[in-house]
Amino acid sequence: MFLNKSELAAYIGVGRNNVYHILNTDPTFPKPVYITPSRPQWLDAAIDAWALARSNEAQKQKGGRAA
Repeated sequence: MFLNKSELAAYIGVGRNNVYHILNTDPTFPKPVYITPSRPQWLDAAIDAWALARSNEAQKQKGGRAA
């Protein structure tokens, strides 16, 4: 399922402004898919994979505690 920016923010539990911050600072965050030229969308499966990888990395670095 594709998520727009508002849906993406709710899906990962952050505000819309934080979505912009993540997009600008996290090179591992999935790139949007443009179904139309002005409407970025994110695939929920790609977001799930990013979140899992981020959680796994945090557990390795902090001894089992997710960031």
